[in-house]
Amino acid sequence: MSQIFTLKSHTSTLSIDFVNPIRLEDGSDYGLSLLSFYSYNSVPNIDEGHNKFYYYENNNKNREKNIVIPTGAYEIEDIESYIKKHIVDGGGGGGEGGDRVKDVFSLKPNLNTLKCELYSSVHGINFQPKDSIAYVLGYSPSRVLEPRIYHQSDLPVNIVKVRTIHIDSNITVGAFYNDRPSHTIYEFSITDEAGCAINESPKNLIYLPVNQREINNITLMVLDQNFELVHFRGEEIIIRLELKKL
Repeated sequence: MSQIFTLKSHTSTLSIDFVNPIRLEDGSDYGLSLLSFYSYNSVPNIDEGHNKFYYYENNNKNREKNIVIPTGAYEIEDIESYIKKHIVDGGGGGGEGGDRVKDVFSLKPNLNTLKCELYSSVHGINFQPKDSIAYVLGYSPSRVLEPRIYHQSDLPVNIVKVRTIHIDSNITVGAFYNDRPSHTIYEFSITDEAGCAINESPKNLIYLPVNQREINNITLMVLDQNFELVHFRGEEIIIRLELKKL
């Protein structure tokens, strides 16, 4: 006995109900395996809650401004480009009425240390607000950066938010994550660039034991390495499964 199921959803929880439950033969073992996973890599590394870049205009603590970075998938160069487009120039002569002074802003990755290097010729940078992009760039949330100094992040850049994808099922057992049981039937690393298709088909199928004799529902959850739901921003997710008598 072998049955193929295709589940589709625009969220990271995919579910199918069976009006006529699937009854498995007594005395027989059954396994569930992932045949394929398809979607697009639209997973954001910047979203609401940590998407603001705060700075003090002319390093004046009473003139704090912020740049809201739209939800999306960014490289360090993309973040730098967006900030450059929206950061204001400084006031010349230390006053508001003077000539504007072009701010020289730089945000570069250091591929040797895996950290960031930031420079602003005019403005101070404030990473203290809870919704700043400090963590993404590798800066501790306690840091306030003075202008005209190159500041290296004290932590590695956290630009890759989702490193691995776990497909969890509600009807299987036999998987472990470290020393705790899990319901993961398959996991893989995201190697596709942002905006590209993810088409994952395991070469060797692994059938995990099914823990029910009567199946009324199959629910899958697409989780990251922290076992949190992955946000695909509404992109369609298609998963194919095989239920097989072992």
